[in-house]
Amino acid sequence: MGTTIQSSSLRQASGNLCELLAALGRAEIRPRIVAEAIELSNCCNSLSTATIALWSSRAHNQAMPTEHDARNARKWDARAETFDQKRFDYFRWMQRKALAYLDIKAGIHFLDLGCGTGQAVRHVAERARGDGVFCGIDISPRMIDIARETKGLPNVQFEVASAEELPFEDGSFGAALCTNSFHHYLLPMRALEEIHRVLRPGGRLCILDITSDSLLGRWLDARLRRKEREHVKFYSTSDYAKMFCAAGLKVVVSKTIWPPLKAHIAEKE
Repeated sequence: MGTTIQSSSLRQASGNLCELLAALGRAEIRPRIVAEAIELSNCCNSLSTATIALWSSRAHNQAMPTEHDARNARKWDARAETFDQKRFDYFRWMQRKALAYLDIKAGIHFLDLGCGTGQAVRHVAERARGDGVFCGIDISPRMIDIARETKGLPNVQFEVASAEELPFEDGSFGAALCTNSFHHYLLPMRALEEIHRVLRPGGRLCILDITSDSLLGRWLDARLRRKEREHVKFYSTSDYAKMFCAAGLKVVVSKTIWPPLKAHIAEKE
């Protein structure tokens, strides 16, 4: 692909978020794409905390969470076989940037939500030299099957589960990571409440995702809402702050990793 991509190419790429991000990373958005973004962004105003809490009752044609989870499971099952290909190395690089905001050390109890094939879980386990507990959950059974195929690291566990119903005891983890996953959650507040529940006091959460602060982020949000039923919403930095507070988490910081991707960090007090 050259340095400029056509609007038709962007529309085709939007069916695959990872490929779209890779394309945008080396693309110059044409003026008519920007004009379209301005028009589409009108439907993407920031949500209040009350609206966020009620979002799931109005989205996706009143889809039940189980139906939404099933769609996401099918989508990521289909992509599992190629998820570790080199063309997605940039995503692993961004994950590791996000991990810099978590205290990774020996003895850590770490959870990755939407872990895919388990790359971040294994990376943390290696950094901690196997001293700790390293867990990953994903809605895709095939992703988890592949994650479990890697042997040789102690205290590593992968489970098929939803972030909205975590299969762990209260206060199980000192750090939690969620990368390129939160925008798929039909019940974001429920997920954050579950994360708050399983974190220990002082435990940190880092969410890495496209953020709708910018025109580009809002355009991507509107485009994906039209193209992918599995997508729910890209949230703004303000939205994250409101949701963190509503879930009982203290806002620590939000940092740009690679526009429009930002890491949003919160802590359980």
